[in-house]
Amino acid sequence: MLNIFRAIHHLEKWGHEIRVYVLGRGALSGAQAQELARDFYFPVKAPIEVFTGKVADSDALVATEWTTAYAARGVPNTAGKFYFVQDLEDRFYPEGSLSEFAKETYRWGFHGITLGRWIADVLHSEFGMACSPFGFSYDRDVYSPNGSDRARGQRKRVLFYARPQTERRGFELGVLALALVAKKMPDVEFVLVGFQPLKMRLPFRATFGGVLSPAELARLYRGCDVALVLSHTNLSMLPLELMACGCAIVSNGGPNI
Repeated sequence: MLNIFRAIHHLEKWGHEIRVYVLGRGALSGAQAQELARDFYFPVKAPIEVFTGKVADSDALVATEWTTAYAARGVPNTAGKFYFVQDLEDRFYPEGSLSEFAKETYRWGFHGITLGRWIADVLHSEFGMACSPFGFSYDRDVYSPNGSDRARGQRKRVLFYARPQTERRGFELGVLALALVAKKMPDVEFVLVGFQPLKMRLPFRATFGGVLSPAELARLYRGCDVALVLSHTNLSMLPLELMACGCAIVSNGGPNI
């Protein structure tokens, strides 16, 4: 969501008129969604409306998730259709209906705008989809090594990007890896971020940072020596933000990394 509203914010700065449509009949109205977007992401001017089957005439219609691609496919009044792809969503599911529904959207001729080259390569080679990748980056006003309070000789601190609710982030594998570290280096301090603190038993002692603001995250990153960040589909933005704060990274390998 952050990258979507970042893109909207920059497009508006460059003079483009944007309208945002959201799917679903949730508890939020378009006005409430717009307020949340401005408060938690970027101060966009774009009006946000609930999608009812019709959209305003446009030069470009951009789907941002596989279910929105189904909605965009039936919209006739646009000059071009694009697909903002931040991860391979078919890999979020076991082999089955939802995986196939997601894969099908890559075959419809939308032009892909992909987070990184790996996704572009997969979509082009497996589905023949034309793509324009953009690179990973970070907010330089937030993430930097300035203000680090790490002192020489201080207890070593390891951060783990822990998302047990998100299978592709390899939570169980990460816990097993950190258990080995704790056994060999019992004085290491472990900090878990990425989810609300839960009652869970871990094979090592850890503190839970919870879900923090970017400024709070940057302070925490500057106070860590190394971070474990696992990504079994597309890379997250986290490694660059951590490295920008002077924290070393341990990750799994592969073309997606």
